[in-house]
Amino acid sequence: MDSNFPLLLDLPLPIETEQLIIRPPQPGDGLGLHKVIHESYDELVRWLNWPPIPPT
Repeated sequence: MDSNFPLLLDLPLPIETEQLIIRPPQPGDGLGLHKVIHESYDELVRWLNWPPIPPT
């Protein structure tokens, strides 16, 4: 691998724009993530290689 193109970058976190926040997962994120996955599962399964029936 060419050392001019490192695999890992030291990015400042969080990265924030008007419509998006990118940050590592944090304790307490699980319930919210579970909720939005179940609410949008039909749309997500079309684009991701997930089973057709949502997990419980």
